[in-house]
Amino acid sequence: MKNIPEPWKSFFSAVDKTLGEETRLEILGGFVVTVLYGAPRTTADLDIVTVIPNTQTRNLIEVAGIGSPLNKKHGVYLDRVGIATLPENYQDRLTEVFANGFQNLKFLALRPI
Repeated sequence: MKNIPEPWKSFFSAVDKTLGEETRLEILGGFVVTVLYGAPRTTADLDIVTVIPNTQTRNLIEVAGIGSPLNKKHGVYLDRVGIATLPENYQDRLTEVFANGFQNLKFLALRPI
């Protein structure tokens, strides 16, 4: 498992504890290019394209979205992307990141071509 930097590791651990079932997040954006691919920038949000099961979306945003208690504690937050232009067949290029890092929380990101 790739090392998850702080404050993200503590933040994801706290989010994981609020979930009662496996929840998969398809992610993109600044977090992915910074943490997974080493781009020299910082970001305070994790952009989520899809939540599976979708019924967890509201819970995640309430617990870990902007302005939430976890956001205030850790300084980072989850952000549900409303509109995104994704590459053709993007789901075929998703790969799990941070495998076995959390009990319920699973992350899927685009692997580079």
